[in-house]
Amino acid sequence: MFVDYQYQRRYEDFRKDEKMRLGAILKAFEANGCCHTDKVGDDLLNDTKEGKAWIMTDWFVEIDQLPTVYQKIESRTWVEPIKQILFSNRDFELIADGKVCVRCVGRYVIVDLATGRPQKIGPEFADQYKPEDKQSIAMDKPPRLVSVAPDAFTNE
Repeated sequence: MFVDYQYQRRYEDFRKDEKMRLGAILKAFEANGCCHTDKVGDDLLNDTKEGKAWIMTDWFVEIDQLPTVYQKIESRTWVEPIKQILFSNRDFELIADGKVCVRCVGRYVIVDLATGRPQKIGPEFADQYKPEDKQSIAMDKPPRLVSVAPDAFTNE
């Protein structure tokens, strides 16, 4: 199941050169993921009360170009079919004026909050989320995160 989200522009989400900030892109992906969760009826707050939570363990983002303040911006998300019982991949695309300009894949696990250990993802997950056989970024798994110089990133 693909879920589209119409991004609501806020000028604080854009730099002085009118390009979208990296943090705003991730917020758009987060909002899109929440829309998907709500749409399929996955009650995250109730899950937390029952002692389990979805945790993002890895993520990888590819940027072809940053959207600009005057473009129509949408986000799309979906989950991939479960290949291993302990994690799920969620894919995202940021689309500006009809063109995919940012892609992201995140890996999620369900954690038992009492033990801090991952739980198996049951078959009801596929019934609920209706995975799509598509990857936003073709890879078996996201690469390991690497350290970069502190001045490599800016909020401008």
